[in-house]
Amino acid sequence: MSKTPQRRSEASTPTALPSQLEAPQIVLRSPGSLRTNPRNPRVHAKKQVRQIADSIRAAGFIGAIIVDETATVLAGVGRLRAAEFLGLRRVPTLMVTGLTEAQKRAFALADDELAENAGWDRKLLVQELAELGPLLEPLPRSERRAY
Repeated sequence: MSKTPQRRSEASTPTALPSQLEAPQIVLRSPGSLRTNPRNPRVHAKKQVRQIADSIRAAGFIGAIIVDETATVLAGVGRLRAAEFLGLRRVPTLMVTGLTEAQKRAFALADDELAENAGWDRKLLVQELAELGPLLEPLPRSERRAY
């Protein structure tokens, strides 16, 4: 039995998601202006925050922090902690509007959990790491660990 997700037919696919009727915009905000959700059960160890910070230092702040209308972080607390660790004055945020409190909580949990459900193609991983090694040599050792 295949685990490939089944595509919906065009007729059953909504033209717009309820919370995304307008395209969200990336807005640079001060890390201090963002709030974390005290009910978020996800924890980020200091080592992980340093690894995220190393990745940001090496490649830039690529993934936006997802926030709601009140600037509460729905996804990206680790990136926020890394930005604070680095002393960044501004971070990219993406505001999601129109979600109920239950939808916000469900999204936050799903965002944390779904990445853990992914696996690795070991052959491709070994190939990528082998090819990246020489490219990362100019970086200080602490920055290479993020990869």
